[in-house]
Amino acid sequence: MSYYVAEHVTSHKGYGLGVYTYFRDHTVWMDSAIKAPTTSDIHFTNTLGVYLSGSGGMHHLVNGEGWGIDSGHRTNYLCNHNFAAGSA
Repeated sequence: MSYYVAEHVTSHKGYGLGVYTYFRDHTVWMDSAIKAPTTSDIHFTNTLGVYLSGSGGMHHLVNGEGWGIDSGHRTNYLCNHNFAAGSA
């Protein structure tokens, strides 16, 4: 994971977050690029994942949601995410 919001956090807004993968020396797979508590006041807007090069990638963008990225699917966006409403 590349971006982590601690479990005790009850309110957080992330705008324009970008996570990039470049695993040059070893094959690495991240389950989710961003992990955060699943409370109603946690929001992510315009989240981006980009595969740059190397081996591996990420399965999801936020908490197991959103498409992953790898050498065959190099870019993914998750436009709006609110845990109370689910992905939008």
